[in-house]
Amino acid sequence: MFGNRFFWGSATSAYQVEGGNIWSDWYEWEKMVDLESCGRAVDHYNLFRQDFALAYKLNQNAHRLSLEWARLEPSPGFFNQEAIDHYHQVFSELRRLKIKIFLTLNHFTLPAWLARQGGWENYKILDFFGRYLQLVIKEYGQYIDCWLTINEPMILATEAYLFGHWPPQVKSSPRFMKVLQNMAKVHNFIYDYIHKHYPIAQVGLPHNYFSFVPLRSNSFLDQKAVKRADDFWNRLVLNLTQDKHDFLAVNYYFHQRVSFGFNWRRDWIKFADPKKLHKEVSALGWEVYPEGLEQILLNLNQEYKLPIYVTENGLAAQNDEQQKRFIINSTQAVKRARLAGVQVLGYFYWSLLDNFEWDKGFKPKFGLVEVNRNTMERYLRPAAKEYAAICQERI
Repeated sequence: MFGNRFFWGSATSAYQVEGGNIWSDWYEWEKMVDLESCGRAVDHYNLFRQDFALAYKLNQNAHRLSLEWARLEPSPGFFNQEAIDHYHQVFSELRRLKIKIFLTLNHFTLPAWLARQGGWENYKILDFFGRYLQLVIKEYGQYIDCWLTINEPMILATEAYLFGHWPPQVKSSPRFMKVLQNMAKVHNFIYDYIHKHYPIAQVGLPHNYFSFVPLRSNSFLDQKAVKRADDFWNRLVLNLTQDKHDFLAVNYYFHQRVSFGFNWRRDWIKFADPKKLHKEVSALGWEVYPEGLEQILLNLNQEYKLPIYVTENGLAAQNDEQQKRFIINSTQAVKRARLAGVQVLGYFYWSLLDNFEWDKGFKPKFGLVEVNRNTMERYLRPAAKEYAAICQERI
């Protein structure tokens, strides 16, 4: 579809940047918990033209974004014409700038009405998603260059239904598994439905891949713990979706040093604290390890032999220099993987803009573009210019 072109871009998700979404399950949840509210976010809903102009100025030839189902269908079966028209304008602007469109159909949030009916646990979720998908195909199918189905099912299922951090804050292994299976069924349905309408479409599932290494390289138990962690975090979703992938969509943030842990609730797995090991960490305390991306790409290429897009890779940086260094090292990891024969077709930095980082609010700064949330003014960070120079190479 894309020939030998490589796609350099950045990514956003609608709820995290648009603002003003009062129809979402996250908006409902924010009213009940003592956490920072998304509110106006960074007002991308109104400033999308300005933001896309910045992406174009930064030499990006592709952009990953999502639709907000709750805006389009704020009540069951009712589609909001204003929202429909708005996303036409969004896609038309990207087309005008000749920026390829990588569309995510669902990025964590649900319409509040669906969440009240059980959300991903509802046995009718296929019917509800099918109605939404039918609208998307009809209204926007002609714009989309690459389709991404459900963002990081494993992250959403664990955070919301296993660890209880995100709405609906459940801690239940059976319910977690039911949700994950339903998400896999919906992905498989989307894959078939899109190919029915667009036989040569490219469809994938953005999955968060962990880079795992044993804490003690010579420990048999730590090696076993790595295998268990990999089977759960990296393989489970792929096993449930099997051959419904035209490419692999890799999101990478986490490098974990794994040891055997005496806790059956955590599947006998323990992750080491990188700060105690004196490793470089982000502002969120995550270990900074771009080399893990290269290893993930090599491993996936060996096992699956599919094209790959890096659909998210970013850093909540402690300072400008750390962000610049991260981008250089991460893109070099991608280039080394390509030289080793991996068919990596694109790289999307997370994120174009500072955004609402879910339960962590606005404090983490992932953006290439800094946003003053009082004035909504945009400022290019030094890393944005560094990335722009890399994008200009077009490898």
